Amino acid sequence: MRKLVWILALPALLLAACGGGSGDAKGKWGGNEPEVERKDPLVEVVPALKDNISSFERSTGRIEAKVLADVHAQVGEICLEILHDVGDEVREGELLARLDRDRIQIQLTAAMLALEETRLTHRRNQLDAEKKKADLERIEKYFDPDNPDKSRVFTKDAWDAAKLENSKAINTVQSSQLALTKAEGELAVNTLQLKHTEIRAPITGVITERNLRANELVSQGAVIFKLADLTVLEVKLDIAEAGLSGLRQVDRAPAMGLFGLAEKPNLDTAQAVLLSVTAYPDDRFLGYLDRISPVVDQTRGMVVVTVRILQPRNVDAAEHKGLLTKLDPDARKAILATAKRAGDTAIGLRPGMWVDAKIATRLIEGAILVPGAALVGDAEIIWKIEPDKKDPQVGQARRVDVQGRRGLTAEGKFELKPPIAKREDSLAVKAGDLIVVRGQSLLREGQKVRLRDLSK
Repeated sequence: MRKLVWILALPALLLAACGGGSGDAKGKWGGNEPEVERKDPLVEVVPALKDNISSFERSTGRIEAKVLADVHAQVGEICLEILHDVGDEVREGELLARLDRDRIQIQLTAAMLALEETRLTHRRNQLDAEKKKADLERIEKYFDPDNPDKSRVFTKDAWDAAKLENSKAINTVQSSQLALTKAEGELAVNTLQLKHTEIRAPITGVITERNLRANELVSQGAVIFKLADLTVLEVKLDIAEAGLSGLRQVDRAPAMGLFGLAEKPNLDTAQAVLLSVTAYPDDRFLGYLDRISPVVDQTRGMVVVTVRILQPRNVDAAEHKGLLTKLDPDARKAILATAKRAGDTAIGLRPGMWVDAKIATRLIEGAILVPGAALVGDAEIIWKIEPDKKDPQVGQARRVDVQGRRGLTAEGKFELKPPIAKREDSLAVKAGDLIVVRGQSLLREGQKVRLRDLSK
C-alpha cells in the first residue's frame, strides 16, 4: 500500500520541481514562453504595363544566306598560291588564289605574233585591192562597156581582165579580214585564260568552303571556293494554311536603275518577326516577313514564307521603330540588349543555324499587359496591391477576377480586357498597378502584405 501511494505522488513531485505547476514561472524546458509577434506576408510584385501586343504564327527553320556564289576554275592549271582561307571576309574582285600561267603566257605571246602577221597580210591585201580598183577605174575612164567599138585605148579583154583582178582582190581582202578577226578572237581567248589564272571573289562576303590546295592540279570547271554574303540572311518557314489570312508581304519601293537605287522594303508597315536560336538561348533577334509563296503545298497544307533576318549589330532603335513597336516590351528590350552586346562580342547569326520564329500578326495597341506569373494553376484570379499612402513598402491585397477577360498572350504576358459588368471581383487594372507574381497562393481579400517590387 505504501508503494502505491509513493508511485501516485511521484509525478506531482516532478511537476513541482520543474515549475510546471506555476502559471507565471519559466521552467528549464521553456514552458509558457511569450508568443512571437506575427508579421504580414511578403509578396513579390511587378507593375502592369500599357503597351502593344501581337498574336503570333510560330514556326522553325534553318537560316540561309540569300546571296551565295560558287567560284569555278576556268582553266586547268597547278595552284601556286592561296591567299585566303575559310572564314575570311573578302571584297568583290579581291584575289583569292593564283594558278600557274606560264603555258598560257606562251600561248598568248604566240597569239599576239599571229595577230600581228595577219594584220600585216590584211593591210597588204588592202593595198593590192586599192591598186586593182584604181586600174579598173582608169580603164573605165577610156573604155565604155556599153559601146566597146568606140574605144581606141583599151580593149574589152583588158577591161574584163581588170575587172576580174579587182574582184579577186576584194575576195582576198575579205578572207584576210576573217583571218584577222579569228586571230583577234584567239588573242582574246588567251588573254581571258591568262586572267583566269587569278582566282577572284565574285561577291563581297565570307569564304565558307575551300576545295583546293597549293601545288595541286586544279580541274577546269571544279568548284574551288564557296562564298556567302552574311549581311543578307533569311529563313524559310512552313505556316499552316489556316494562318495565311494573317500574313502579308512587305511593301516595296521599286528600284530606280537610272539613279542606282535598289528596291527598298517599307519596314514601318512590315510584319515583325521575333527570332531565337539555340546557339544564343538568352538573346532575341529581329526580322520581317519578306515574301509569301504563291502556292500552298497540297500534300501538307502548308505555305512557305520567307523571313528576312537583321543581324543584331545592324538593329537600330530609331531606324527599326516600326518593327519594334509591333512586339511586346520584353521582346523589344531583349532585341535591343542583344544588339548592344553584338557590338562588343561575337554575337551574330550564321547560315545553317536552327531558328525559332514568331511572326507578329494581329496587333493590339495600348493594351493592359499583366505578367503570366500572376496566375496560379487553372485559377482565373490575380491579385493587385493597393500600396499604403504612408508606407509604400506595405499594402492591401485586392482580388481580381480575370475570367473571360484574358486576350492575347505573348512572351510571358497577357492582355487584360476591361472589367465585366455585374461581376463583383471583376476589378479594373490600370498601368502601374502592382500585380502579385509570387506569394499569392494564401492571400485573402483585404489582407495587409509587405511588398518587394521586382521592377526596381
